[in-house]
Amino acid sequence: MTRQALFGKKIIEHFGAQTPVLDITPTDLHDWRQTWTFGDSTASVFVSSVKQFFKFCEAQNWLPASPAKHLKRPDIEQGSRTVPSTDAEYAAILAQVQKDGDTNLETFLELLRWSGMALVVATLFDSRVVARLYITFTEVSLYPNN
Repeated sequence: MTRQALFGKKIIEHFGAQTPVLDITPTDLHDWRQTWTFGDSTASVFVSSVKQFFKFCEAQNWLPASPAKHLKRPDIEQGSRTVPSTDAEYAAILAQVQKDGDTNLETFLELLRWSGMALVVATLFDSRVVARLYITFTEVSLYPNN
């Protein structure tokens, strides 16, 4: 589900499909935000979607002013956002892998963590795809006007 589809679903679930955007107040948005169970990073992106939606409504003259104008994004905790675990959980996983001495698995975990690569992409990795991309890139670099 796209971010926009998720946003649309959530706003309709909370306010109802028949609620005019003109009736939604800053307090309503603040109260709605308090019900979110997203992680900090997802909530931060979601606040951006809320603000963008109401800014669009304002630009269309559906609202005199955006009720989301002063809605604040939550603080995002320090640490990697590329893995679905906390820093403490990741450290425990990595410590166990290092204890077991599995350098291949350690390398794989670090690749996932720092590249942001999805597990499915990493496990279905095909070197032939990379080779085709490299050849295409090389051809473009050698012949930029073709």
